[in-house]
Amino acid sequence: MSFPRTRYSPLTALCAAFALLAFGMGCSDSDDAEPRTFVPPGEESDSQARDVTGPGTGGVGDPDATGQPGTGEPGTGEPGTGEPGTGEPGDLPDDDGITISGTIPNYDGPGGTLGEFGRDIDVSSGDLEADGSFSVDLVSGAALAVELQPIAPGAAGSEGTRAFLCRNELLEVLPDDAMFFLHGRLLYNRTEPDGNIVVRTVELSTRTEGDSRSSNGLPNGYGDQYVMWLYSNQALAADVSCGDRVVDLDLQAGWNEIQVDFRSNGGERMVTGDRPDDVAWYIDPGF
Repeated sequence: MSFPRTRYSPLTALCAAFALLAFGMGCSDSDDAEPRTFVPPGEESDSQARDVTGPGTGGVGDPDATGQPGTGEPGTGEPGTGEPGTGEPGDLPDDDGITISGTIPNYDGPGGTLGEFGRDIDVSSGDLEADGSFSVDLVSGAALAVELQPIAPGAAGSEGTRAFLCRNELLEVLPDDAMFFLHGRLLYNRTEPDGNIVVRTVELSTRTEGDSRSSNGLPNGYGDQYVMWLYSNQALAADVSCGDRVVDLDLQAGWNEIQVDFRSNGGERMVTGDRPDDVAWYIDPGF
């Protein structure tokens, strides 16, 4: 996708580009770690990197056990998730994707395009109307296959998605071939009469001011709750903790709505369950 020149500075454009990158930040998985803000992938200090080792090549905790099919013993995957050694996410759910719709309160227009752009595929796309109403389609599993990733271990430089809390603990309980995509904020692109592009983000959260752009799917600040959508290539459940952080997920194969609670630095939660009553669609002030 190509856009006309923008009105914001190069530094601001770089921030917008980071909003499109694969989620790469996460919390420290150490139970005794001090609460901290998230850091981009590959920028952890030696003290933040974890040595993920364990018995058995390809076994749980081994540095090679990145969650890709084929790293464990044959038969560890659930039926339909693919044969070990294929290096692929396996047979993905037979789904048509989902549609997210809503209305941004007190929006005064104009309309524009809305979605998750800038990847090998447009993970979601739709239109925002001048009255604040919108409908966005999230792609099917077959289309999303190129974006699915296993959970990355806590060690610096490891490959995979880092958009999870308690990653090392999850790796101990999840199938080796489990793969995911976390969809959080939507990007709003508005073309102005002079041809310039205005970029803003739209989210379903308790936020009422400011913005929370980050270079991954997780928030970059504290004080709010968020509703996000997590794609899983298979049905699974996980209930783990690291310190006071909690991950309690009961996922179906396909798209799942999850709650990401960042009201407390050090007490973050990622859970499935009922949507919080006080979340609403929010559009940030823009650049």
